[in-house]
Amino acid sequence: MQDRNNILDIFKGIAIIAVILYHAGVFTYGYLGVDMFLVIGGYLITKSIMRAYQKGRFSYWDYICNRLVRLWPMAVGVVIISLAVGYFAMLPDAYKNTCETAVGSVTFTNNFVQYITAGNYWDTSNDFKPLMHTWYLGIIFQFYVIYPLIFMICHQCSKN
Repeated sequence: MQDRNNILDIFKGIAIIAVILYHAGVFTYGYLGVDMFLVIGGYLITKSIMRAYQKGRFSYWDYICNRLVRLWPMAVGVVIISLAVGYFAMLPDAYKNTCETAVGSVTFTNNFVQYITAGNYWDTSNDFKPLMHTWYLGIIFQFYVIYPLIFMICHQCSKN
């Protein structure tokens, strides 16, 4: 069984609480909890990939599939609920925006959709997008796709 690093769990908890307090309007710099969470996640991913490489069991496609199995069902579930509620509760323009972000959410590209449609995370139009925060899933999944490729290239170059 793996050893858990309790300190990292505490830092992840602090990051989550900071973001919640930011959205509640209590903690001005709480959005930095997202950055903290990304750094911790990057460290843990690196450790996981290195361990798999050392054991000779790293498979890029298995790695991507495992991440997809963890993230995609949740993203699809949230999108279905948002579209169902939005159909009855939103005005047509707001529902259209939700549909656009729904496509971005289930394809893990909502960070690009948000950039194209709003251009600014702080834009007031984002107040009416229930799936706006799934930009984070896009960033994470894109990291999951690109980072192991960089790691594999670096590992191959270090052998040579």
